[in-house]
Amino acid sequence: MAKYIKQEMNDLNGTGRSKVYYRMKRELHFTHEQFLEWLEDTDPFIAKHADSVLKHVTRQLAAVMAQGHSVTIDGLGTFRAGIGLKRDKEPDTIDADEPMRNAQSLQVTDVYFRPDKTLVKETDSRCTLTRGGTRRIHKQKYTREERLALALAYLDEHATMNIARYKQLTGLSRTAATLELQAFRSDPESGISFIGSGTHKLYVKR
Repeated sequence: MAKYIKQEMNDLNGTGRSKVYYRMKRELHFTHEQFLEWLEDTDPFIAKHADSVLKHVTRQLAAVMAQGHSVTIDGLGTFRAGIGLKRDKEPDTIDADEPMRNAQSLQVTDVYFRPDKTLVKETDSRCTLTRGGTRRIHKQKYTREERLALALAYLDEHATMNIARYKQLTGLSRTAATLELQAFRSDPESGISFIGSGTHKLYVKR
């Protein structure tokens, strides 16, 4: 039986009201070996071949995505590769008179997964939720404007800033820090932009 948690979010827009979202409490993390043991308990015949099949499927997914294709596995979902700049490369601008980045400046930085609706429905049909508590945030030390100033001051002295550093500077949770940086980068007046993608995304001065 799974538990849900009511989680308070920071008021990132200065409305004076905190928002709430719900999340499932993670009880355990199944390793590869533990998942195979779970399969053994449910279907010993399938479990006998599952390890080699999963490894083969993983390799072939990578091979197909590396050719620029996406892959849909019925009942599971769709996989596609994402690319971004390598860590030491600066982004291009739209101006045609500037040097253009070539393929050597880019790499696969992420794999995106969109679950099949069947997987979502199957999970929901097997799930019985019970209340697992409420998580409140601590009162923030800085206002949104002060946090933006902290970020810009940091970027005056450093070329880039990641989410972990912004979280450390401001005291926000990782989720709140991520959402606020996304809001800053979407606001032309903030002075903050970004390079890279996925787990390699870095924030820079606009």
